[in-house]
Amino acid sequence: MIIKTKRLVLREWRKSDIDAIMHGLNEYDVAKNLTTPFPYTRADGEAFIEKHGTHTSGDYHFAVTTIDGTIIGGTSISINDDGEYHGGIWISKDFWGLGYGTEIWTARAKFAFDYMGADALINGYYDFNDRSRRMQSRIGGRDYGVKTNYCPALGVDVREIVTILTKFDFENYYASIDFTYELCD
Repeated sequence: MIIKTKRLVLREWRKSDIDAIMHGLNEYDVAKNLTTPFPYTRADGEAFIEKHGTHTSGDYHFAVTTIDGTIIGGTSISINDDGEYHGGIWISKDFWGLGYGTEIWTARAKFAFDYMGADALINGYYDFNDRSRRMQSRIGGRDYGVKTNYCPALGVDVREIVTILTKFDFENYYASIDFTYELCD
């Protein structure tokens, strides 16, 4: 499964991507917003690729690349045991501030709603991550709850604001923008 936007390609992860995963997830400013191991080792990358390198029904983990193939981050959408659609994104710090986050969120939401049949996406952000809060709000996400997660990079439990993006709210946002989206097998 491949998703193409105007500037990005979302595709399955490959073993050859491990160095790029390690680079991005070992950046402290990225890792402090995630629950991934820190430091992120080659063994972590190999285990991730083994588990999530191939898409399965209800579990999609995408490498995010520029059109020329440069890996800038990753995103996921999975269905949990309660039937909720959830996931997130990470972007290597080298690519922050270029609008890629909104483009990734828009593509993954469109995929979840149109391809997977989701009615809502459950996401979240740590309460100190204003960039993620603004991005989720921009596309229609709303605060939905609060939970605590352990953050390995910080070494402490952190407060996560859980968000919800409904199909209705996303469709209102999507209708107001000019967005290129192509789903390929």
